[in-house]
Amino acid sequence: MASRFRLQGQVFNPQNLHDLLGSPTSRVAYDMFLRGVRVQNKARRLVRVDTGRLRSSIHVSQYQSHQRTVTRVGSNVIYAPFVGTIYNKRYWRGYLIEALKDAKY
Repeated sequence: MASRFRLQGQVFNPQNLHDLLGSPTSRVAYDMFLRGVRVQNKARRLVRVDTGRLRSSIHVSQYQSHQRTVTRVGSNVIYAPFVGTIYNKRYWRGYLIEALKDAKY
């Protein structure tokens, strides 16, 4: 049973906080997904392109793990970790790292 206590006249219920932050349908999870889409779009712009297969395979997925919402951006193409960006020859998912840095709000 969850404990409840008062903060300046407000009742704090840990279950409500968990529902707010940990639920896959919460606004926090939705915001995480939108940030993932932003990283995905930036990575698609940064990745070096020959045929377009890698660019089109970059995707966003969201799932629950140990009562936490996890948002993952990646690719299932086997050579994805070895491709650099269009701006430099940085390897090992350089385009995802740069996209994560650049896609902040």
